[in-house]
Formats: sequence, structure tokens, C-alpha cells
Amino acid sequence: IHPTERPAKPQGGMSLLRLLYIILRVPVVIAVVIGCVLVTLVGVALFPIVRPLFGFYFYYRMCDYIGDYYWSFMFWSAVHVCQNKWIFSGDKIPLRENAIVLATHKYWLDWMSLWILGYKQGRLGALKIFAKDPIKYIPGFGWGIWVLDSVFVKRDWVKDSSTIARTFNRLRRHELPFWMISHVEGTRFTLKKQEASVKFARERGLPELRHCLLPRTKGFIATVQGLGDLCDAVYDVTITYRNVKTGEWRTTKGPTPLDFMRGYIGERVETHVHVRRWKIEDIPMDDPEKLAQWCVNVYKEKDELLEQFGENGKFPNQQSGPIKKVAMNIPWTRPKDWKGNNKKL
Repeated sequence: IHPTERPAKPQGGMSLLRLLYIILRVPVVIAVVIGCVLVTLVGVALFPIVRPLFGFYFYYRMCDYIGDYYWSFMFWSAVHVCQNKWIFSGDKIPLRENAIVLATHKYWLDWMSLWILGYKQGRLGALKIFAKDPIKYIPGFGWGIWVLDSVFVKRDWVKDSSTIARTFNRLRRHELPFWMISHVEGTRFTLKKQEASVKFARERGLPELRHCLLPRTKGFIATVQGLGDLCDAVYDVTITYRNVKTGEWRTTKGPTPLDFMRGYIGERVETHVHVRRWKIEDIPMDDPEKLAQWCVNVYKEKDELLEQFGENGKFPNQQSGPIKKVAMNIPWTRPKDWKGNNKKL
């Protein structure tokens, strides 16, 4: 099957049981959506009041704390109510590290797997992402990553470099914990973009990738050189989806919000997340050319990982099955050291 072909949907009407499950989930899904807008609206509304009076650090940690509770509720709903499956594999990564995260940028809902991973590793409220500038105007998700001080770029390197530097300086000045998520492919995967990527690679003698786009390394180099001394590691996160019934995994659109609401009761789609970790001292930080080549090599290996997934139906070093339990963070159960800081715990 070609990577861009989507398997035909099964014929026949919706069963009564399946319809009942969807109806029961509707109130929870509505609560998740409304909660997302309300929580982020509060963060935006308090910005001109709290930040001038109490400073950036207090405002950021307040939003960080509130975000933890909302996102944990969302994940609890996705796992326990909608019965979605996340299966993790690869390296075991320590809790509460500061890290630069290279992430797959293939499907619209890939971000949800990154947030789940951050939840598992005690960095949920510390996630920051490089995103296109218009995204910050989207109610809910866009506002949320804005109040958490993500980096919004306009694809104008002169302007973007100063925006990136200001964000990095705030992290350094206030000693804030972080996972800095970078989609170095620059855009989501499509067949047309993949063909352009292959043509570009062929002209320059670079690897021709089938399941990924060739990474754009300029921003990655700036990130490593700007945050390297604050980081513990660099992670490579590869995300894909598998239909349990058909075994199909390569699709154009990927799962939709409706698919997640239906969970595995519908098409039985499970999410696979593979993580690789490098200590920051093992990365050639001081040599931009070697660093760019290192990033290209990582994506070549990522492409091979996806090819192996297609053959085996799973990533190597799979951990112990799907997530079965997500605890909602409430004030009297939240671990005292949940956040940590830049000091090693």
C-alpha cells in the first residue's frame, strides 16, 4: 500500500453498543473543549494584571500549575473515558530533565502524544513548542501554548532569531524548567512535500526520506547552541498510528479528533511513540556543520524506524503495553516535587 493511501472504512451501519459509547463520551468531550477555552482565556486575561504586578516568573508558574490540572484531566478522559491506547518504546528517559525534543510532524494530533509523554516524565507544564505565528490566535490550544511562553515564528530568520533569543533569555534568567519541542521538518508531511524533499535531497547528495521530510537545521542549530548549557539531553520522538483490525499504519490524514473520541471502540487505532535519548555532551554543539549533519542522520534513522514499524507492526524496545491509568492532578494528591527546577533531583 502506498504511504498516502487510506484504507477503506468497513461497510455496515453503526452498532448500538458503539453508538452508546459515543453518546456517553459526548459530555466529557464537551467539558474538555470548553475547559480548554476557559482555562486559556483566564491565562490570557490575567496576563496584563499579574505579570506587571508579580513578574514573569510568578505568572509563568501560575499558568504552568493551572495547565497541569487541565491537561491531566484531558488525558484522563482520553485514556479512561474514550479508551485510547498509547504504546511507548525506545529509551527510558529520566524524570524532569531539561531537554530539546525533535518530534514527528506528520499528523494534526501528534501534539497530544508529546503532551502525554510530558505528563509521564513530569514536564507537562514546562512544554514549549516552536509554532507558526498565526497559531497563537487560535482559542484553546493556541492561547495555551502562548501563555506557557512558546516560540512563535514567522519564517523570517531576522525577526525569528530575535524572538528565539528573547525566549531563551527568559528561560535562562528565571531558571525555568523546559522541554523545547522543535518540528525541524518545518511543515506537516504530504506526498507533494515529500516529493519536493526527495528532489532537494537528490540534488545535494542528502538522504532521500520516504516517511519524513528532510529536516531544516538552522533553527535546530540555534536551539542547541542557545540552550545547550541548560539542557540534560536531546530526545528524538517518532509518532505513528496503527489500525489494530487491518494493521494499516500509513495514512494521509491520520486520526481525527472524532477518532480519538471514539477510541478503540471505533476503528481500534492505537498510537505508538518511540523515544531516543542522547546526552547533551554527546551532541557536537560547537560545530554547526557537524550539528546539521547529526540532525540529518537522526531523521534518516527515524525514516528507517518507520519502515521497520510497517514491517513489524511495532517499534523496537517496546515498553510494557499501553498506558492503562492516568491520574488527574488534584491539590491534595499532586507530588510536592512535581515541577522540579533546573537543579538535578
